[in-house]
Amino acid sequence: MATGLFASLPKPKYTGEHEEVPLHAQPKGPRIVGPGVIDQSQIVLKRSGPPAYGQRSGWRPRSAEDFGDGGAFPEIPVAQYPLDMGRKGSGSSSNALTLQVDAEGKVKYDAIARQGHSESRIIHSSFKDLIPLRQQANAGDLSLDLSLIHISEPTRPY
Repeated sequence: MATGLFASLPKPKYTGEHEEVPLHAQPKGPRIVGPGVIDQSQIVLKRSGPPAYGQRSGWRPRSAEDFGDGGAFPEIPVAQYPLDMGRKGSGSSSNALTLQVDAEGKVKYDAIARQGHSESRIIHSSFKDLIPLRQQANAGDLSLDLSLIHISEPTRPY
């Protein structure tokens, strides 16, 4: 019955074969095909990173590529080290400074200037350090002509 109906209908005037696909309907990104459809003229993209969320059973992150931009997978119960953070055996090469304070509780910013230098190096980090000793207000009782022998005499072991 369906054959007789199609035979009695006229051919369509418009089939849509020569029409361009509108921009919102055009495929974007790489075309995903099965292994039997690939031929020599096609480019194969390697997939890196984790599998889709529902397909992670049996998968374990092992390399840095598995973590992508970072972040662990809480649904996978194994030890994970994204970006090798916390992994034992990999020495830290951080040059971060610890916050140091003086007796008054003020931050010692001269630690930034001292970084990379020996402890014996003299570093002037405040305006008070630049004023000569003879001109400082509290230098009235300080005697600069004493020799080292007179200063060390009371503490000398016998």
